[in-house]
Amino acid sequence: MKRALRFAFLALIVLVVIHILSPRVEAQIRSRNRSDQPREGACFYMDAGYRGESFCVNTNESQPNLGGRYNDRISSIRIFGRSEVTVYVDDNFNGSRQTFRQDVPNLRDWNDRISSFQVTGGQYGGQDAGQYGGRDTGQYGGRDTGQYGGRGRGYEPRNGACFYIDAGNRGDSFCLNAGENLQRVEDRFNDQISSIRIFGRARVIVYEHENFGGARRTFGRDVSNLGNFNDKISSIEVR
Repeated sequence: MKRALRFAFLALIVLVVIHILSPRVEAQIRSRNRSDQPREGACFYMDAGYRGESFCVNTNESQPNLGGRYNDRISSIRIFGRSEVTVYVDDNFNGSRQTFRQDVPNLRDWNDRISSFQVTGGQYGGQDAGQYGGRDTGQYGGRDTGQYGGRGRGYEPRNGACFYIDAGNRGDSFCLNAGENLQRVEDRFNDQISSIRIFGRARVIVYEHENFGGARRTFGRDVSNLGNFNDKISSIEVR
């Protein structure tokens, strides 16, 4: 009897400590999210339009398990600096994944599905448009978006093209609007592109080498398999 009472007393103490500490931890998270946004990193919000409870992380931080409070409850993401965010449908970076390089006010197909994520220092995305400049206010809106406009899968330009690592328009991807060019495709996609989707009246010219050098091909319609030009693209023009 005494042992049972002692156990109940200890359990009560643990519950009291959790009750006292939890609001403090949550308050710290909210404080950081709303007044201490990272220069390089991302903030995750429960509601679309960057509303509701949220938390922020710096570049090169990851979370293998979002826990009960935020798991499958993220609806929008803000991205800062040159960061990029890869989200996963399962814990421990497993299952379907999606990479974002600019703000996502509404995750749409990914709404309330995120269980783990990684934030890395993307070569191009984020606030600083750098050499390749340009402000994009398309489907995902957001800030200046760098060489790739931060436009991963989920964004489809009205007039432009999307480039995919795998045939059949699958795998990691990025999109460009008509009038945007890449003198050098970043390492992640360089010599890795296997298919292209073209939107509107855009035309795509792809080159074997950087700075629009070497062999080239011109496409005016979707290419589900690049054939003998598979994994050979190092620079791109979209007209």
